[in-house]
Amino acid sequence: MPTITQQLESAFRLAIAAAFGVEADPLIALSQNEKFGDYQSNAAMGLAKIIAEKTGQKTNPRAIAEQVKSKLELG
Repeated sequence: MPTITQQLESAFRLAIAAAFGVEADPLIALSQNEKFGDYQSNAAMGLAKIIAEKTGQKTNPRAIAEQVKSKLELG
């Protein structure tokens, strides 16, 4: 049975691919601040760079995180 971290990594990889059509490590880690939850993904900054290189347009990491979140399917 996959661990919670493995399940989150898989779900985030699918969401990133659905949102941007790229494969990227979601960088799942334990949250540094419990008020934000138990786990966090630190991929938005890296994705901003990848997307800027791919499209030639700068994108706000918060906007990237929101797009990934909109595609995230947790079950």
